Amino acid sequence: MKITYLGHACFTIEVADKKLIIDPYIKASSQFVGSTWQKAQNPDYILVTHAHYDHLGDTVELAKSSGATVLAPPELCRWLAGTEGVEKIYPFSMGSFVTESGIEIKMVPALHGSSIPLANGNNTYGAISCGFLVKYQNNILYHAGDTGLFGDMKLIHELHKPNIGLLPIGGRFTMDIPEAVYACKNFFSFDTVIPMHYNSLPLLAKIDPKVFQDALPGTAVKILDLGEEVQF
Repeated sequence: MKITYLGHACFTIEVADKKLIIDPYIKASSQFVGSTWQKAQNPDYILVTHAHYDHLGDTVELAKSSGATVLAPPELCRWLAGTEGVEKIYPFSMGSFVTESGIEIKMVPALHGSSIPLANGNNTYGAISCGFLVKYQNNILYHAGDTGLFGDMKLIHELHKPNIGLLPIGGRFTMDIPEAVYACKNFFSFDTVIPMHYNSLPLLAKIDPKVFQDALPGTAVKILDLGEEVQF
């Protein structure tokens, strides 16, 4: 499993001959550079945790250019198909793993809102917010999406035991560093944690991710630079 960080909460996950991208907010991001857009090209699957602009991002363009299947909550999938003309959608919700090309994907809860940005500047209902588990061979990755701390994270660990965690630490709209540390120490037993959703929006206070790293001495905390890859 190869994971590449493309900024904010966006990652590509490559397993076997398939490429997944989660929350492809790239071109409009303040972190945008051309190389990250190139790394985002030609996904087989696009996973969207919720409809906010900084997560839905470039989903429509990537889906149309690549023919990728978008996996997302049902209401968001239907909006993408009916309003934006995305041809391949896989609407699903909380429940059992779905299997695509030997890759198991499960939607799990997140504590956050969701709204679809409209052309007139307004917003409409954007379905539930969620996180994803991606399981392939011996690795189970947990992308938490935008979320606050919640007790059922413990159930996610007990039922699925993810060994790789992608967790928001930026505060204001998600967990901050103390809450993410609490989740790692009390709810999960990750081998590796990659922080995300920090220092990437003007509304987020600047933080030092090494504070998060230093608070988890028994865990491999990988602070990835833009475009950096890590292999599992």
